Amino acid sequence: MASRKSGLKRKKGVTFHDVPDSPGPSEGYIETHTEYTRREGALQSTASTIHIPPSPVKPKTNKLEQPPRPIEQPQFDQPGPDEHVSGAYASSPYDTLWQEDEPDISGNEEDVEGGPRKKQRRTQVNPLIQFTEHADMMLDELLRLEGPGKMEPVCSGCTSTDPSSLYRCRDCVLPCLWCTTCLVKGHKTCFTHRIERWTGTFFECCSLRSLGLRVQLGHGVGGVCPIPRPAVNDVFVVIDSDSIHTIALDFCGCHMTQPASIQLLRARLFPATLTDPHTAATFRVLETFQMLSFTAKTSAYEFLAAVRRRTDNTLGEGIPDRYREFMRMIHEWRHLRLLKRKGRGHDPTGVKGTRLGECVILCPACPLPDINLPDDWGNSNEPWLHALFLAIDANFRLTRRNVSNDAKDPGLNRGYAYIVEETKFKDYLATFGEKIPDDKSTCNNHDAIKSASIRGGRGFSASGLGTVQCSRHDMKRPNGSGDLQKGERYLNMDYFCLTTLEHNIPAMLVISYDIVCQWSVNFVSRCLKYPPNPVGSNPAMNIKYLVPKFHLPAHVQKCRDDFSFNLSSHVGRTDGEAPERGWASSNDLAYSTREMGPGSRRDTLDDCFGDMNWHKATRMAATLASRASEAIHWRQEQVYAWVNFAHTLPRKLRREWTRMVQDWEQGKSSENPFEYENEEVTMSSVRYELAQEEKEDIKAGNVSVVHKEVTPSEFILQALNLEDGIRRHLLAEKGLGTHTTKLKKSEMLEEANHFRRKFVSWEELQRLYMPTVMPHRQSLGEEGKAATQDLQYIRLYLPSEVMSLLVCSEKLAQYEFRYRIAQAHVTLRSLRERLVVRQHMYGSKKRYAHGTEAITRSNKKIETESRRIAELASRYRTIREKLVVLSSVANDTTWQDTLKVLEDEDIQGLTMEDASLRAVGAKERRGRVGAGRRKLTWIWFVTGPRRTEDGMTQDANSGSGEGEDSALSANNEGEGGSESNSEDGSESGESSGPSDEDDPALRVEFCSTRARAHRWQEECLLLEEEMNRVERFWDWDAKQWKDREKLHAQDTIVVLSAEDMQHPELVQRAQLAASELAAGKRAYARRQAQIREDLYQDAVKRHALVRPGLRDIVIFGERMDPRKMVECDSRRKPV
Repeated sequence: MASRKSGLKRKKGVTFHDVPDSPGPSEGYIETHTEYTRREGALQSTASTIHIPPSPVKPKTNKLEQPPRPIEQPQFDQPGPDEHVSGAYASSPYDTLWQEDEPDISGNEEDVEGGPRKKQRRTQVNPLIQFTEHADMMLDELLRLEGPGKMEPVCSGCTSTDPSSLYRCRDCVLPCLWCTTCLVKGHKTCFTHRIERWTGTFFECCSLRSLGLRVQLGHGVGGVCPIPRPAVNDVFVVIDSDSIHTIALDFCGCHMTQPASIQLLRARLFPATLTDPHTAATFRVLETFQMLSFTAKTSAYEFLAAVRRRTDNTLGEGIPDRYREFMRMIHEWRHLRLLKRKGRGHDPTGVKGTRLGECVILCPACPLPDINLPDDWGNSNEPWLHALFLAIDANFRLTRRNVSNDAKDPGLNRGYAYIVEETKFKDYLATFGEKIPDDKSTCNNHDAIKSASIRGGRGFSASGLGTVQCSRHDMKRPNGSGDLQKGERYLNMDYFCLTTLEHNIPAMLVISYDIVCQWSVNFVSRCLKYPPNPVGSNPAMNIKYLVPKFHLPAHVQKCRDDFSFNLSSHVGRTDGEAPERGWASSNDLAYSTREMGPGSRRDTLDDCFGDMNWHKATRMAATLASRASEAIHWRQEQVYAWVNFAHTLPRKLRREWTRMVQDWEQGKSSENPFEYENEEVTMSSVRYELAQEEKEDIKAGNVSVVHKEVTPSEFILQALNLEDGIRRHLLAEKGLGTHTTKLKKSEMLEEANHFRRKFVSWEELQRLYMPTVMPHRQSLGEEGKAATQDLQYIRLYLPSEVMSLLVCSEKLAQYEFRYRIAQAHVTLRSLRERLVVRQHMYGSKKRYAHGTEAITRSNKKIETESRRIAELASRYRTIREKLVVLSSVANDTTWQDTLKVLEDEDIQGLTMEDASLRAVGAKERRGRVGAGRRKLTWIWFVTGPRRTEDGMTQDANSGSGEGEDSALSANNEGEGGSESNSEDGSESGESSGPSDEDDPALRVEFCSTRARAHRWQEECLLLEEEMNRVERFWDWDAKQWKDREKLHAQDTIVVLSAEDMQHPELVQRAQLAASELAAGKRAYARRQAQIREDLYQDAVKRHALVRPGLRDIVIFGERMDPRKMVECDSRRKPV
C-alpha cells in the first residue's frame, strides 16, 4: 500500500515506496539483567536474560530515485501497525481517547503522474489496545513495588544493614530504604508522610510517632526549645488530604512563646479550638475540600470518610473521629478566606469594620457608580446603556430542616456577603408579615403564586431560597438572597430586591420575574410602606418589568405582549433566566446544606456563591467577546431581513406603524402594536355571525321556514355539540380503570343514555333539513337503532360525510364549513395550551419532584397530558379532513394557508424544555436557536381568519410569513421595482391596497421583525459598554490592592506606645513581628494587584478583536451608524 510523507512536496524524478523495515531492535532482542545483593558482608551478583518482544512501529518511508520505468508498489501480507484499529474498537464510544491531537498536515499535492491526490489521514494506534497487550507488564511493576526491588537492605543514609529497622516513605519521590534514625531526621518537616516498615517478608504501615519523631513548634527547622510543652495527653491529631495522623507535638514554652493557635497557624496547621487545641487540619486538606465542595459538591461527611479509608481501608476502628472538629474548622476557614480575599486584613478597622455586602465578588460588567461607569454617565444621551438588569427567582430545592438554631449556630458572615443579615431580616418579617397581603392572580395559575401560602413541609425551617441577581451576567449580588419561610411571598422577595439595591442605585432598572405581571402591580406602593428604601425614596427611578423568556409562554396573551423581552426596547438580547442557570450549580449543595444549622448553611452558600461569581468574573472578558461575535453576525442578519421586509410595504404603512410602535415604546400610547385586534375565532363568535346573517335574511324575506324554533345554523350547531359530547364521553369511558366503582359506572351509563335521547331528538330535525339521509340510513339498517347501539357506532351524516354520496343543501354545508373553521382554531389553541402545560410539568418535575413517589406521580400526570395532546392532534386532523371536503362547496381554500396539515414534528412547544427535545442529545439541544433566531412550528403562528366583504375567510397570517424567511421571500418578490415619489405612499414593486392597511397580522409581523433587528442592535451597544466596564473594573480593582499595599509600607508601621518603649528587647521583638506581618500583607496585596492587572490586560486584548465589528454595520453596501436604530419609515431604501 502506497504512502507519502505528509507536508512534503513531491520532487521530479523521485518517488516514495513503503518497504519493509530492516532487521533490528523492532524484531526483538535479548537483554541481560544483573542484580547485586549484599549477603553477610559480601557482594553477590545474579544475571538473568529476558527476551524483549518487538514494539509496534510505523513503517518507514524511504526516498528512492525514480527509475526509468514505474516500479510496482511492494505488497505485504501482514497489515502494518497503523491498520490494527478495527473491529469493536474501531467505532467504540472511547474513540476520542486515542484520536490524534496533532492536526492533519497532509494536503492536496500534485502527483508525479499528474492530478491531485486525496488527503491521507494517519490512523493513531489505539492506546487501550496497547494497554491490553502490556497489562501483564504494568501489573508486574505494581507488584514489584510491594517488595524492596533493586534496593539493598541497607540504609540509604548511614549504610546500616539491620533488616529489622528498615523503612520507606510512600510519599517521598525517591524509593529509598532508611533506618529509624535517618528516617526521623529526614522527616522532621514532613510529619504527615506515610511510613512503611520492612518486616523481612512485606511492608507494613507504621507512624512516625512510633519511631520517636516529635514535632517542635515555635522554632525554626531543627531548632530546639529549652522548655517544650507537649500537647494535651501528648496526643495530637492532624487531618491531611491522604490520611489522619496521630503525632507527638510540642509547643514552644520558652520566652519566645506564642499562643498555641498561632504556633499551629505558622506551621500551616489550622487549629480546631483556640484553647489547648489537640486537633488541627493542614491548610492543604482545607483547600482541597473547599475546592471539591465548589466543583464536585462533595459533603464534609463524604470527604472525611474518604480520608479515613485512605488512612486504613480495612480496620479503621482505631482512627480518631474528628467529624465535628472538621466541620468547625472548614466553617471558620471559609469565613477567613472570605475576609482575606476582600482585603479586610489590610483595613485598619479589621473584621468588625466590615460593612453589609462588602465581601462579595462584584460583577465587573454591571454598572457600578464610581467604579466602572464614565464620569458623565448621568448626562448620557443613552441612559438605557447604564441600566441595571436584575432577575428575581426562588429555589425550593435549597431547603433546611428544623435542626439547631441561631443561638447555637449564629453564623460568622452576618450579612457580609450574599445572604441578608438574619437579625434585620427577621425583624422585618415580624413587623410587616401581616401588613402586606399577597395579591390575587389575574393571570394563569402560576406555581410561584400558589406556593406563597404553602410552608416547606413538616420538619423544615426554610422552604427554599429567594434571590435577586444580575440577569445579564448570571452573578449573585450583595445581600440579594435569603430564606423563604412560607413559599414565594412578595414580602420576602421585596426585601431581597430592596436590600441589594441599597448597594448601587441606578437611574434605570430592568427587573425580570416569572410572576412580574402580578408582583409589579403594587410593588411601588408596598415600598412606600416599608422603611426608607431605594425605590420608595426615589420616585424618579425608571423601572421596566419583564417576564423571563422561558416562563413567558405560561402567561396569558396580554402578558406575553406587555412583558416580553423580545418586544421591549433597550434590553438587547437579555433573556432574564439567569437565576435558573445559577441554580443548576448550587442545587447540588441541597443534600448537604439542608442538614446544617442556620449559620453554617448561610456561610456555606455565601462561599459557594462567591466561587461562582469569581469563576464568572475571571472569564467575563472571554464571555463578552464570544457574545459579541455572535451579536455582530445576527445583527447583520436581522437588520438585513428587517430592511428587506419593510420595503415591500407601502411607505404610508411603514410610517404609520413605525410611529405607533415608537409611541408605545416611549409610553405615549397604551395601544400595544404587537397585539392582534381580531377576536379569537370560537364557536360562539361564528354562531353570533350566523345569527346576524339570518336576521338580515329574515328582514329581506329570503328565508324558507323549515322548523319554527330551530334554524339551519342551529341544526348544524346542535349536531357538532352532540358530536363533541359523544367524543368526550367515549374518551372518559376509555379512561376507566379495572377497579372503577359502580357509582362511576352508573354515572357514565346515564350520560350515554342522555346522548342517545339527544340524538333521537336531533334525528327528527335531520328528517326535515336533510331528507336524503333517512333513505340512506334505511339502506344501511341504521334507522331507529340509536337506543340499542353503542355511542361509538352512532353516525350523524353531516354534509361533510355525505356530500359525495347524497344531495344536500349547500347552505348547510357552508354553515358546517364555518363552524369547522372555528373548531379547528379552538382545537389548535387547546393544543398549544396543553403543550405549554406539559412543558411546565417537566419543569416542575425537575424542580420540585424528588423521591420515587413524587417522580412516579409526576410521570403519570405528564403521561396523561401527553395523551390529551395526542387526542387534540387527532381531532384537528379529523376536522381538517372535513374542511377539505367542504371547501369545494364553500368555494374557499384560503384557510389552508393557516390550517395546515399537522405533522408529528409540528407538535412542538415554544422552548427547549419540550418533551421532544429531551430525547435528543445535548449537542442537538445546544444547536436549537432562541426566539430571536429560530422558526417556531406553524401552530404558534395561527391567529385566526378575518372576514372579507363577500363573507369569505381570509388568512390573517398571509403576507406575514413565519420568522425571518418570510421577510426575505417578500423582498425577493418585490425586487426590481423602482420607487416613485407619489404622495399617497404607494411604491412600484410593493404590495398595496386596503387589505394591507387593515391586516393586523401584517402589522404585528412588521413590528416583530423590527423588534428583532433592534434587539440585536441594542445587544451590540450593550456589549460594547459592558466591555468598557469590565476594563475599568479590573483597573479600579488593581488600584484598590495597590492602595492596600501602601497602607503597610515599612515606614508607616507603628508598633508600641511610648510606655512600652522602655523595654528594648520587647520593642525589637514586636518590631520584628510587625515587620513580618506587614511584609505578608504587602506580598498578598501585590499578588492580588498583579492578578487584576493580568485580567485587565486579557480583557483589553480580547475586546480589541471584536470592537471593530461592533462599531461597523453595512446594509446593502451602505455604512450605517451603529448607535442609531435602523428605521424603515422613509421612502429611500439602501441600495
